[in-house]
Amino acid sequence: MPTPKKSVLLVADESTSIQVDALAQGLNRICKYLRFAAYPNMINLGSQVVSKPSTYDAIADQTAELLKKHIAVVIATDLPYENNYFFESCYAVTVVSFHEWSLLTSLPKNNGMIGFICNILSQDLDSSVRHHENTGCVYDVLYDKRGIDAWLRNGVICRSCDNRLRARVKQSGSRQLSYFDCTMSEGLGDLMEVLDEVSMASKRQVDVIDRWKTKAGVHEEFDVFLCHNSEDKPSVRDIYQGLLSRKITPWFDEEDLQPGLPWQDELEKAIPRIRSAAIMVGQSGQGPWQSIELRAIIGEFADRGCSVTPVILPDARTIPRLPVFLRQYTWVDFRKSDPDPWRRLIWGITGQKPE
Repeated sequence: MPTPKKSVLLVADESTSIQVDALAQGLNRICKYLRFAAYPNMINLGSQVVSKPSTYDAIADQTAELLKKHIAVVIATDLPYENNYFFESCYAVTVVSFHEWSLLTSLPKNNGMIGFICNILSQDLDSSVRHHENTGCVYDVLYDKRGIDAWLRNGVICRSCDNRLRARVKQSGSRQLSYFDCTMSEGLGDLMEVLDEVSMASKRQVDVIDRWKTKAGVHEEFDVFLCHNSEDKPSVRDIYQGLLSRKITPWFDEEDLQPGLPWQDELEKAIPRIRSAAIMVGQSGQGPWQSIELRAIIGEFADRGCSVTPVILPDARTIPRLPVFLRQYTWVDFRKSDPDPWRRLIWGITGQKPE
């Protein structure tokens, strides 16, 4: 019988609202190899400022007991580091600071905690290279802490770091990690899964714990289906990001279609949970209704009495002739700034005219 894997223990001090229990449960559902646990009690760091080694020395007796059962300990706090870092590690203990978090990002601290766990894991996989400039890669040092927002939303390993990691795994995939009870190959697989989770939650401006509740059985609802020709995807992606920043939840194929499944079947399942449709036309000049499958789906939204808004993307050269069933709907034109196309699109999606 295989030996049970030792877990990474998540701990919160008295200053923070990080939900370590829910985070540990969610991570254990996602990760195939990594194991996490939550400490039921608050820990006292012994001062109002975190520093290395003094803070780690002050909690050494407590963490030594915890490390008898766990491979590592990650402690969340809202107290500042003396050197203004996000986190430092001493042996198998890491203290993560969320001091002045709201000045850096509007994302929940729970998302940040997951992101920092990914950063710790990435360093355990390979600590040879770090980005000193903010690139959005998990290997960013984040000397400029303002990069944390894009870093969490991106949830990526840049191409050069990905190539380096995969080469290391190919060479030494069975090597055991130090901070996590798994091999390099196992750790990289779980890292990619967790990065995807925190990115998907952060792009939608939702707490990763709420996302996990949704995936556990509460069906997520969407404000608008972004219906488009694949050639116009770059411009549609900009619309997607703009809607997210305005608290609108779009259904966008590259974000919401699981790879390996028939897209028509999955979209049909999602349609009852999407309140409206936006029909995009861009540089390609090709309307999505020219696909028989998408034409049927657009018709389904119209038949349900949902709002259907044709949208001219900024790079569109001409306005194509609409099919008969769409001609009754008013365009939103992103080639013009007056009237404001964002206000008009949100009005079309929500039915409420923005102030």
